[in-house]
Amino acid sequence: MFSKERLKYVIALCCLVLLAGCSSSRVSLIHQPKLLHFSTPETSGGFAEGNVIVSTAFKEPEYEFGFIETDSLIATSNLVTSTQESIKKRDKKLNFLINFGLLENMDAYLDVYGILGLKIQLLGGSKLIKDEGLKFSLSAKYGQFESKNQGYNIVEKTFDSLFNTGVNVANTETATKLFDISANTGYRYSPNHLTYINTFMSNEDFTGRLWSDREAIYRSVKTTSKSFGILLGYQYSTDSDIFYIVEAGAAKTSWSNRGHVWSFPFGLSYGRSW
Repeated sequence: MFSKERLKYVIALCCLVLLAGCSSSRVSLIHQPKLLHFSTPETSGGFAEGNVIVSTAFKEPEYEFGFIETDSLIATSNLVTSTQESIKKRDKKLNFLINFGLLENMDAYLDVYGILGLKIQLLGGSKLIKDEGLKFSLSAKYGQFESKNQGYNIVEKTFDSLFNTGVNVANTETATKLFDISANTGYRYSPNHLTYINTFMSNEDFTGRLWSDREAIYRSVKTTSKSFGILLGYQYSTDSDIFYIVEAGAAKTSWSNRGHVWSFPFGLSYGRSW
C-alpha cells in the first residue's frame, strides 16, 4: 500500500505527464527593430537634471527566420521545424530608460538594453524652463546587445530533473548592433502640453543562431535591417514633475535581401523628472 507521501508523488507525476502530453514548446529566431523613441525635442536643462521613463510599444514589425516546435516532452515527441521566414507585427516588452543632463542643451541617454545616446537641443528652452514656443533637437543612439533563449518550460525542467530525459528542444542566441539618428521638432503650448514630430533613420546589424541539441538541427542567420519613419508625439506634464507621452507613427523597415514592410507602431510611456 502506498504511503501518503508516495501517493502525493505519484499524483504529482501523473499531473506532469498529463501536462506534458498537452504541452507545446516553440522557440523562434526573431529580430524586432526598435522604432518608437518616446523622446521630446527638449533636453533636461542642466547638469544632473534628468528623468526616467517606462514605456511599452505595440505593432512594431518582427521578422521570424525559423522555429523549432515540439508537441510533447517525451523522447518520441513530434518535432516540427521550419525555415520559412515571415514578418509579423507584435507587441513589445517594456523598456526602461534614463535621460541625464550634461549641459543645459545636451542630454545623455541609457536604456535597459544598454543603448547609449546623445541629444543636443538647438532651438527653444529646455524641459526645466518649460517656456512656450518652437523646439528643435538632434539625437543619435548606439548600442550592442545580446539575448539567449532555451526551449524549456517549468514542466520540461521538472521532467528532465526527475528522469534525465534530455528534452532540451531548442535554443537561440542573438546579437544586435544598433545605430539611430533623429531630428525632432516640437511646440510647447504651456507648461503642461507639448507636441512633437520626430523623423528618424535606424540601422540594426543582426546575427542569430537556432539549434536543437537533441535533433542536431542548426541554423545561422546574419542580416541588416534599415528603418526610417516619422513619429508623432504628445506629452502631458503634471505640476509634480510627472509626465506621460503618447506616440504613434509610420515606418518602413527593410531587411537585406528579404523585402520590406510598412508598420504603424504606437505606444505609451510614464516618466518622472528630478
